[in-house]
Amino acid sequence: MPSLDECQLAQANDAKSLGDSLGITQDEIQSIIRRFYEKVQYDSSLGPVFAREISNDWNHHLETMGIFWASVMFGKSLYVGNPIEIHRRIAGLSTSHFDHWLELFRDTLIEVCPNNEHVGAFYNRACSMAKVMKTTLLLKKKTPE
Repeated sequence: MPSLDECQLAQANDAKSLGDSLGITQDEIQSIIRRFYEKVQYDSSLGPVFAREISNDWNHHLETMGIFWASVMFGKSLYVGNPIEIHRRIAGLSTSHFDHWLELFRDTLIEVCPNNEHVGAFYNRACSMAKVMKTTLLLKKKTPE
């Protein structure tokens, strides 16, 4: 049976976030966000959706996404909002947009992240998010408004 000290150490290790344990930094998150949204703005599929929804408020969006991803990677409640509801309200958004978003995000991670561990950590979370968003959009189509 583990001692009390061993249990406390295990709990402390469990409390350490994935971002902390992998050495992900806030600068890395910001680099990913900046590069990804540079690509998005010029993307023929995603660009028009983001341009319509964000308009001229790209700086605010980049700041919000930095906070969101820091919350995700460091397990802290920094982000305030409901991404599912925000995406549900976007007219014309389809599951194929999320497939493309995920592909573009993966390419950005490979380009920006210092190693495959970081790529995998971000990408696994992005895949989970895309799955939830796609499911939400499919349910929205089946539910009369």
